[in-house]
Amino acid sequence: MGTILRWAAARALRGIVALGLATGAAAAAAEPVGPIEGLQGRLAELQAANAPALEQARAQHELGRALARASRNDEAASAFEAALAVREAELPPDDPDIAATLTGLAVVRTGQGRRPEAEALFRRALEIRQRAHGDQAPEVATALANLGALYVQMERFDEAAAYFDRAIAIQEKTPGQELSLLVALANRASLYERQGTPAKADAVYQRILELETRIHGGASPRVAAAHTALADRYRARGEAAQAEIHYRQALEILGGADQAGLGAVARNLEGLGWAARERGRLGEAEQHYRRSLDILESALGRDHPVLVPVLDGYAELLRKMSRPGEAGALEARAARLRSAAEGPAELAPAAQREPAAKPQP
Repeated sequence: MGTILRWAAARALRGIVALGLATGAAAAAAEPVGPIEGLQGRLAELQAANAPALEQARAQHELGRALARASRNDEAASAFEAALAVREAELPPDDPDIAATLTGLAVVRTGQGRRPEAEALFRRALEIRQRAHGDQAPEVATALANLGALYVQMERFDEAAAYFDRAIAIQEKTPGQELSLLVALANRASLYERQGTPAKADAVYQRILELETRIHGGASPRVAAAHTALADRYRARGEAAQAEIHYRQALEILGGADQAGLGAVARNLEGLGWAARERGRLGEAEQHYRRSLDILESALGRDHPVLVPVLDGYAELLRKMSRPGEAGALEARAARLRSAAEGPAELAPAAQREPAAKPQP
């Protein structure tokens, strides 16, 4: 059950970038990528047989994708460059295969921190997609989202917003683009937060919740995660009443959660404990904190650092209840677990979509 919870890392900004680039790779990610060794062997066979250049280029491209997924960026770049050289020489200038390889190489350059090069590559891919498919095609939306995500990394937020908005406009009116639209909306909501317009972000998160419900049905864990994400937003602003509504809705969906879903149950119980505490319902808050703690201790043991935020919140509640001795014991326990960890622990915030750790070209 070690995957119940994860360490939280830097939140919105990293999430925007990962989500955006994952969107940009959606089409490619839908295709299977074989093991690196197998792809290398296949390429060697094609080279030994003096196979047609375009067939070898395809093998190089697939190898580049696999290497990029493994974070072997230098090798991935070499494979993409080899594929690109052949495709540019052998194919018409607006062939989508050229755009695909440009995108793969751009993702790798982004991972290498070579963002100006990545920008030029992403722009070339966008131009090809526009000429090949038309301005309103899903492939164009993907290319726009890639540039938006890159501009977030480059802290060019106004440009990022414009590209995300263009991608969303295309995806909203294109059948079958709901999953990509969810990613783009999550990017846009996070960017609204970064730009200091929380009301606009709230509206987008509400749209995400509605879309998740329509796609997956009201009882889906993804819908529960969307409720938790919205609750967390209200919590960050101290709006306990609104946060409580969404934590409760998430828990209603998760009521029959299996072992793999108990982490989400604990997460929302902790949120309800905070909301009840802030609203003065201290006895009820204690029940929620206690249940959250019981779940985590049963799953992870008493010494796991991910218990720290629950212990902290529970201790604060106990001080409000004039029980300083019990509060002090929990605080000491939290301090011990915190000092034993590499860094501060936090219950995992809900995400609208869970991107891969590294975008896939």
